[in-house]
Amino acid sequence: MSEPAAPKLTRQALEELQTAAPLPLDRPKSAELIVIEHEGRPVVVKDFARRSLFWRLVGPWVVSREIRALRSLEGRAPVPRVVAVIDKYAYLMEYVEGEPCNYLAAETVSPRFFEGVAEAISELHAAGWVHGDLKSFGNLIRGPEDRIWITDLATAFSREGSFGPLRRWLFERMVRIDWLALAKLKSSLAPELLTEREAHALAHPSAPVRIARAWRRLYRLVRRR
Repeated sequence: MSEPAAPKLTRQALEELQTAAPLPLDRPKSAELIVIEHEGRPVVVKDFARRSLFWRLVGPWVVSREIRALRSLEGRAPVPRVVAVIDKYAYLMEYVEGEPCNYLAAETVSPRFFEGVAEAISELHAAGWVHGDLKSFGNLIRGPEDRIWITDLATAFSREGSFGPLRRWLFERMVRIDWLALAKLKSSLAPELLTEREAHALAHPSAPVRIARAWRRLYRLVRRR
């Protein structure tokens, strides 16, 4: 059975909402990200319509992928909920309160924080998805009481789909990459909490990890366009 379509919101209605003093988010240049009020609550607009030609071409693909992933994961993993679809360039998602993990200071984290990250990654994988770019710590949001949210699912990958055996083989290797991101986060903020296995994985990355690193470097370079 196909999933129900996300609610639609016209671009004209979006423009009217954006007049209410939107709050820009400090994120990459690939998409415009702002917080606005919609139906009495804050939501995030992700919009490629006013970006460069490159991102107007790529944006619809990113929007389609992210909406598919977020809708599939709703209620199964800690990701924002899709609120409404504007058009092929933009959608609204739930605003989650918190701080991107790339801004965290070492003195503000505890072992419970890393347990929360591990729980979020476990829930994502149990739902049949991998992220692929959690080493960009800004894709992890720490909310109240160390609740962790996972955002920016443009690189997310599902275990189910075409090319079944190959897809599952790739999925298992991307699972390792997500867990290595947790080790990297520990290394950055609390290296004393690294396990021996995590330290070894960071010091001796596998071939899939090296390939993934090269892909991420290319992806981040492209995002700056």
